[in-house]
Amino acid sequence: MKWIITRDLINTSVGDRIKVGTFGGSHELAVALKEAKTDVERLRLRDNFGGEMNFRFRLLDDDGNLNYEGLCLNLDQQDGDSAFEPLDWAMNDVGSTTMMYRKFFDCNWKQL
Repeated sequence: MKWIITRDLINTSVGDRIKVGTFGGSHELAVALKEAKTDVERLRLRDNFGGEMNFRFRLLDDDGNLNYEGLCLNLDQQDGDSAFEPLDWAMNDVGSTTMMYRKFFDCNWKQL
């Protein structure tokens, strides 16, 4: 599944490595980012990648604190393993335990 982090609420101190722009599920994007010659090219590639997403997601810890927000593509068409890719990444990164999601223009968040 294609996904990208759009908001990092954990790494907010000076010197922290902000995770906005971290992505998964697109080998083509990884190759294009590696071949990009400037930071401007890299930012454009990531923006275009995020522009096709049709679901929003939130990653929370076991106390219900919001760690990350992001976008993903076709969450409703994923199998169990690929649907949880962002949560698996965030679990290893900061210990997130819950993924909430909604279609882009829907108002109701659901737990995955």
